[in-house]
Amino acid sequence: MGKVITIKPDWTVNWYESEKRPTLEELQKIVGGLIAPVDDFIDKENAEGVEAYVNDKGILIGLEPNYIGTKMVNWPETLFGPLVILEGFKTEEEEEAEAESQGD
Repeated sequence: MGKVITIKPDWTVNWYESEKRPTLEELQKIVGGLIAPVDDFIDKENAEGVEAYVNDKGILIGLEPNYIGTKMVNWPETLFGPLVILEGFKTEEEEEAEAESQGD
């Protein structure tokens, strides 16, 4: 079971648990457009299996700065718009590898 956490620029935080990883379309709906990964600076030793995404064009389309989201993922520059964090889901590569191994 994984968690989907959304942090908005107004500091609103929502989360839910899910058996199924959100689809690309669901992630795009959450951030309001194309997604860009922003998890490069997350401490992977202490946060294994964590991914984070924002709107790829957030600053260009005038989305509000997300200071709390920026701090949460330790990003070096201010992020704009909603931030979605996925925790505990398998990556697409892991799911594909698992499906292939079950097919053998």
